[in-house]
Amino acid sequence: MGDKHQDIENFIEEVLYIDYHSESRNDQVREEIRQYLHHRFEEKLPEAVERIWDLPNLVLKKPSEIYTELLIEAFDLYLDGYFYSCVAMWYRW
Repeated sequence: MGDKHQDIENFIEEVLYIDYHSESRNDQVREEIRQYLHHRFEEKLPEAVERIWDLPNLVLKKPSEIYTELLIEAFDLYLDGYFYSCVAMWYRW
């Protein structure tokens, strides 16, 4: 079994930093971001359409607003392919 301190140091060395805010807020940058998000959406769309049949039918008796919002968000995360986030939200119930 490895040394926990060493494991943490190895993890820290592998951290990824992404900075979306270093660009100026102008129309050109907004258009570039829009194109990037549109492209990412288009790439994921066929798989998302197929995943919808994986989801169960649900009937909520006396749904609570907060739980309904969480459920819808978990479904959306699953459709978008964010499986870990979806499971984490689903598990909280």
